Amino acid sequence: MTEFLGEVGYLHTAEEHRRQGHGDLVLRSLMEAARGKELFATIQSKNEPSQRLLGRHGYVRVGEAWPSERVDDDVNLFIRPKSGPESGH
Repeated sequence: MTEFLGEVGYLHTAEEHRRQGHGDLVLRSLMEAARGKELFATIQSKNEPSQRLLGRHGYVRVGEAWPSERVDDDVNLFIRPKSGPESGH
């Protein structure tokens, strides 16, 4: 069973700074700081930019979405399989 160090969550880039690679830089830094331990993320279904960001780093959506308790949307779990491009395996 995979143990996760923590969750990548609430990553937000100010609109005037979007699409400049800041999200990629932050996510890569978090993954490096995790030192080989796994991270996961929960992302709302409507948040396609965050889903694309995670996808670029080898994360995939797993399981069934569930209703958010905070907003009118579903939430999805994303993990990075050990064979992902950023895993080094």
